[in-house]
Amino acid sequence: MNKLFILYLFALFLSLSAYGQTKIPRPNYKPAANGCGAQGSVIDYVPDFNFTEACNGHDICYGTCFKTKSECDLNFLAGMLQACDGSESCQMLATIYYDAVSGTETGMEAYASGQEEGCIECKEAVNFGDAIVIPYCGDEQPEVTLKPIVASGFGDYDILWQNGNVGGSMVVNRMTPTKSMAVTLVSRDYANGQTHSCKAQATVVFLPKDNCDEDPEEEWEVPIVVSKDPNDIIGPEGYGPAKMVSKFAPQTYTIRFENDPMFATAPAQVVKIRLPLHDNINPYSLRLDRLGFGRFSFQVPQNRTFYTSRYNVVDSLDVVVDVTAGIDPVKKEAFWILESKDPVTGLAPTDAMKGFLPVNDSTAIGEGFVSFTIRAGDETQTGDTLPAKASIIFDDNAAIETPPVFNTLDALPPSSNMVALPAVVSDTSFVVKWTGTDDNGGSGVKEYALYVSTNGNAYRLYEEGITTDSTTFVGKAGNTYCFFTLATDNTGNQESFKTICEGSVMISGGGTLPVTLLYFKGQKADKDVKLTWATVTEYNSKVFVVERSTDGSNFTDIGMINGAGSSSQLKEYSYLDQAALTRDVRMLYYRLRQLDNDGRFIRSGVVSLPVQRQAKEVAVHAYPNPFRHNITLQVVAVSATDQTDKVELYSLDGKMVYQKKIGSKGNLSVLLDNLPDLKPGIYLLKTIVNKQQYVIKMIRQ
Repeated sequence: MNKLFILYLFALFLSLSAYGQTKIPRPNYKPAANGCGAQGSVIDYVPDFNFTEACNGHDICYGTCFKTKSECDLNFLAGMLQACDGSESCQMLATIYYDAVSGTETGMEAYASGQEEGCIECKEAVNFGDAIVIPYCGDEQPEVTLKPIVASGFGDYDILWQNGNVGGSMVVNRMTPTKSMAVTLVSRDYANGQTHSCKAQATVVFLPKDNCDEDPEEEWEVPIVVSKDPNDIIGPEGYGPAKMVSKFAPQTYTIRFENDPMFATAPAQVVKIRLPLHDNINPYSLRLDRLGFGRFSFQVPQNRTFYTSRYNVVDSLDVVVDVTAGIDPVKKEAFWILESKDPVTGLAPTDAMKGFLPVNDSTAIGEGFVSFTIRAGDETQTGDTLPAKASIIFDDNAAIETPPVFNTLDALPPSSNMVALPAVVSDTSFVVKWTGTDDNGGSGVKEYALYVSTNGNAYRLYEEGITTDSTTFVGKAGNTYCFFTLATDNTGNQESFKTICEGSVMISGGGTLPVTLLYFKGQKADKDVKLTWATVTEYNSKVFVVERSTDGSNFTDIGMINGAGSSSQLKEYSYLDQAALTRDVRMLYYRLRQLDNDGRFIRSGVVSLPVQRQAKEVAVHAYPNPFRHNITLQVVAVSATDQTDKVELYSLDGKMVYQKKIGSKGNLSVLLDNLPDLKPGIYLLKTIVNKQQYVIKMIRQ
């Protein structure tokens, strides 16, 4: 490597350095506002309040350079609360909106996007381009004029040179004391009464030639103006050597292309990309994502299979770019066409040196990409492959194929089962175990989640991310616990949510167990509740205390039945809770507390009975919350629900992502399975029962 090249690399490093502020407000940019995306659709149960002004202010704040996210979010919340004018339901909605923007990935992306549009990087605002290397011979005194490149749009600005000069340019020669010169761009923002500055540095290297005494040979070259493209495709990383992925999850791909400086001498005006869709791919699952070239990156609107747009890059590239992308159903392939157009005529540029993809350099100005997601076909099975290989054409050149990539499908979720537990334990801490397997040829079980129900109440997540086949559970004396596990494989396939108890255990009040309880049941008898139970053995048994609760947690004593003392024969008991069903409650819960003559006791499991209430009230519950793949919906209704009743799941931008009819008679429990692949964040579950709406905020993990 000769010294000229070494000095050039050093100078290039210096020429690209910037210091001081890293960004300033983009000139002539005004943040846009689009109101509240979800209002008027999902949030229609508080129609008397309008958050539009607060939403617009929030949009503008995100797009204002230097504004912090927390500042914008807190002002957003304050504006909504002011609009609520003291309404509690409105304030609850305002809190949901605030949570959606302040603590989610979607909110972070929106803020980052707004700042990217509202600010311009200093290295883009002012720079000197590449470093300057000037060769000379003997006493030659070459000169170079330094003039900073200022991005378009800055209306009123000054250029301040390091030596005190203002504006214009500066001439540097071998005799100039310093060959490294810094400038400051000072931009004035009259609208806000502010000034902003960016700094850049240029370095000039005067280098003596090694061959000044040699006569250069005359050579004639006829330049050929042409673009050139190396390319590749990046698919999912997958699991293991087979790069296994889930059949049910969308798979993300990026096709990259470059106008290669080793071969190209002109910008590319047209780039065409085609991706044949293998038989194992559902062609209509294609969803277009981001695309870009050079320093430009564009987000295709969500859930688009076809897309057309015109991008105005006249200030930077002197062309507009027409983009068309979608599916060719005849050829069964996806395609992207990016075409440079003259902004005046709307036709292809007549100047061969004008195009949207310049010859590449160290700033990646000649690189581009398109990205998308696809899903496997419905008929695919474990072991099937998803191959992908694209072809790319630059202008009139021959098509160049990308190297192929592939993934192997895991088409079934794993399964798991609890290992049997003893009926009763005396220690409040004990080990629960399970087994799990994946389908033949699958990616294997990665982890388990353990769910538990206490005394017959709704299941809740106890622990997740368990990579072994057991864990230690800690409970409380007197409670009965039911367990099940959900297994997840290495591609993200998860076992369907369960509604049955796979393992049950009761923690006694301590000591040797005085009785062996065969069953404990409850049934309605007109306005009463009849409780029955039986024992197969009793030792030193004194009395059975009947306990009742209206919430499943707080129990009170309502009656006592004497025990059999000591017995090894079947003993049957009953207790009548008179007029219990006339109580104004949704549910009644019962359990037994069995006392022996030494004062020790154990408790039974919980029996729950719904009460047919006379009030016109409906209770709606959903669990687990947070959820991953499925949701269980419970509706307690006083009368038969309507056949048009339904449940809907909405994202916070107002888009309905799931719907299911739930028409039934009386109380019901519905498993909301087959949910689409949802991004983590906040969703609204809207249940419509007898033309009344009930909304629950759900969190997708």
